[in-house]
Amino acid sequence: MTYTTRIRSAGGYLRCEFQCPEHGRFESLVIRVDDGNPPDSTTCDKCGADSIQVTSAVMGRVKRGEVQRGKSDERPPGFINTEPLADGMSQQEWSASVDKETFDMRRKVVREKMGL
Repeated sequence: MTYTTRIRSAGGYLRCEFQCPEHGRFESLVIRVDDGNPPDSTTCDKCGADSIQVTSAVMGRVKRGEVQRGKSDERPPGFINTEPLADGMSQQEWSASVDKETFDMRRKVVREKMGL
């Protein structure tokens, strides 16, 4: 079984805290910008002054991404594959195969560095 991770992008609403130079801190509901983050500034509801975003404590549920069943992305180099364990391979056999793969990978790196 494989999974695909989906990361949120632009478009969703966020409740952020901003600092008005005249009225102090206030919260505002803003739309994410193109990179998925909140905007750096907004206008104060009371006076209309430009207000910068400030860091605040997390309030409520934070959903950074979600997992969906389907084909997974390619694995990075050095990734330890545990699929054989799920398919019924014994722990000893799996450990031996991982040790052999690690040894072979290290041998390849050393030979490349030595120019062999």
